[in-house]
Amino acid sequence: GKAPLFLTADANQAVQTFSVPQGSDVSLRVTGGSGEETLSYADQGGNARAIEPAAPKGPAPASQAAPKVRQFSGKLDSNGTLTLKSAESDLGHWA
Repeated sequence: GKAPLFLTADANQAVQTFSVPQGSDVSLRVTGGSGEETLSYADQGGNARAIEPAAPKGPAPASQAAPKVRQFSGKLDSNGTLTLKSAESDLGHWA
């Protein structure tokens, strides 16, 4: 029932840890990336799980120049850390 929390908002750039209610939905959108980005969630015990991207909606873009968009969504059921990667590069992490 709380308002959305935007992790990349200017006001949140320097924040290392966020508090959200247990069972909150996480939604992450990547635009203009390689299309190979991954999102994972590791709980405090080190148990990690992948948060899979949603299948693209609508028809495929007619142009190869169209930006790639990946949309991830999942539930946060315990304390842990979200990690966004592209290949071996760490693009961001949020606790």
